[in-house]
Amino acid sequence: MRAKATATPAALDLIAEIVAEHGPVLFHQPGGCCHGSSPICYPRVGFIVGDQMCCWATL
Repeated sequence: MRAKATATPAALDLIAEIVAEHGPVLFHQPGGCCHGSSPICYPRVGFIVGDQMCCWATL
């Protein structure tokens, strides 16, 4: 099966820097007309997962 999400080595390095400074994070892919299609990075703690959301991948 093909991965639903991938990251380059440079992106993984940047994510590691963000996690080291801010703690665990997640990337949310909004689906509304007001948010566009860019993923948004949030702190994992306190993020409320809705019933319509799904996990695409763990990087």
